[in-house]
Amino acid sequence: MQACDSLRMTPSRRAILAVLGQKRWHPTAEEVLQEVRRALPGVGLATVYRNLEVLREQGLIRIVAEGRDKRRYDAVVERHYHVRCVQCGRVEDVDLSEREWIEDEATRASGFEITNHELMFLGTCGDCARARRAEKEEH
Repeated sequence: MQACDSLRMTPSRRAILAVLGQKRWHPTAEEVLQEVRRALPGVGLATVYRNLEVLREQGLIRIVAEGRDKRRYDAVVERHYHVRCVQCGRVEDVDLSEREWIEDEATRASGFEITNHELMFLGTCGDCARARRAEKEEH
């Protein structure tokens, strides 16, 4: 992932990109902060938020979900699909091939000139499903 020439790559920005680059799940700013503090203990939440926004504006990361008042971030900016747990809000990648035909279908159905698409599947993650089953068994 290359930064724009005009973007100064500070230690905080490098650490944030490293955290996002190693995660298949898509962390919130607070989760990014916890990981970044392992390398840079003095970093604060405001710094993480500010740098996440700068990196997003530069096209180096993107927001993939805004649920439960939490934005989740992704360092993979190429098109790919996601699944979000409706219980805990966790977001992960779904390994599916791109569905280019969906843009043609959307164009026909809407009359819009479709230039891109995002796809988010909703469901319950394994951890939440197990917790729900265990709760039912207790009652």
